[in-house]
Order: sequence, then C-alpha cells, then structure tokens
Amino acid sequence: MNTSDNSNKTLKQWLGFNTWHTNHDLDMNRFYEFVNAYIIDNGLLINDESVLAETIANQVDIKTTDPRFETIKEKVTLMYSIIDFLKVTGRK
Repeated sequence: MNTSDNSNKTLKQWLGFNTWHTNHDLDMNRFYEFVNAYIIDNGLLINDESVLAETIANQVDIKTTDPRFETIKEKVTLMYSIIDFLKVTGRK
C-alpha cells in the first residue's frame, strides 16, 4: 500500500475514533475519505487484501487474533467492492 501524508491522515482520522468499527454515518464517512485517499495514492488496485488488512490493523495495534480484525477485513472487502464499482462504471 502506497501512502501519502493525506492517506495516512485520513486513515488515522477514521481509526482515531473508538467507534471506527461501527457502521455509524460519521464513521463510514471517515472510512470513505480514507478509501478516496487510498485510490488517489494507489489507483483502482488492491494488490493483496490480506496485506492491506494487516497494514490497517497495525495502525491501531490490532492483532490478527483480535475480533476487530474481522471488521477490518470486512472494510477491506468493501473497499475492494467500491474500487470494482468505480472500474466497471468508468468513474475514476
């Protein structure tokens, strides 16, 4: 995962709230801001979902055995779906 200051900032903003793992509108908005920054840095490509999930987990000190890691994997899967949608519809 290539990261810029902006994508690191948006990742930390999303993960900086103790509700980051919920589907609350504000948390999802912060997640979408991170997805946007990720796309700016990496294009419409996720090379390896598991590596991305582990990279995100490391930002908040979550081990792969932590139940919250499943939430991170779900969010990465959502990112993948968003990126696929953008590719198919030619929006980015």
